[in-house]
Amino acid sequence: MTLSEAYTDSPLVEPIQQGLTAHEVFQRLSHLPFCIFFDSAMQQAHHGRYSFVAADPFSTTVRQDPSSKHISELAETLESFSCENVEGLPPFQGGLAGLFGYEWGGSFETIPVAAMDEFQVPVLAIGWYDVVAAFDHQTNEAWLISQGAPEQDPLARRERATSRMKQFHQRLANPPMHETEFILRGTTEPVAESDLAQFYSHSQFDGVTSTFSQADYQSAVARVIEYIRDGDVFQVNLSQRL
Repeated sequence: MTLSEAYTDSPLVEPIQQGLTAHEVFQRLSHLPFCIFFDSAMQQAHHGRYSFVAADPFSTTVRQDPSSKHISELAETLESFSCENVEGLPPFQGGLAGLFGYEWGGSFETIPVAAMDEFQVPVLAIGWYDVVAAFDHQTNEAWLISQGAPEQDPLARRERATSRMKQFHQRLANPPMHETEFILRGTTEPVAESDLAQFYSHSQFDGVTSTFSQADYQSAVARVIEYIRDGDVFQVNLSQRL
């Protein structure tokens, strides 16, 4: 047996020794690129049993334009890398994760774009995560899972998994960043108030504003009712930014 044959694609799994909660792990990783936090706050036995935190993916896909071709791009990415799951651990142990924006619907049907898009939220933002902090709220256990991707050679993959595992243990050993420090290290410039969508004072709550005036909101509700009567829709989520 060669040295390479002695290693497998199975990920490295180590407990999070510090007894950190999912929220505390997120605090320590939140300054890293593409940090995600899937928080099962309700912690129900069936639907809320697990929470996951991941950051610093080795590959990312960010798109601003709605297009159905993005799915084929992601499918090609899935074919390029593989992740093995360890039985008995929380189900997400590495792989693709991120967001699909509402505006992506424009790739499937003809719909108007948002009147204001000052925050430029991507249509999709996906990362490939090779290290995941996984939490089982039922057993009160937590693990770091390191896949070693994108390496394909078994020995190189195990070496990367080991290196990344050590890196994340060190990050979790550090105290969480102060809120001000985190803001200063951010890469996104604040949006000037003059560039924001028009907003209106709330009649019942001081200091609260909405992107709807009361008259405009009532008018939009009336339009929704007509759409329903005409059979164009059966449900509308009429949203506003507060």
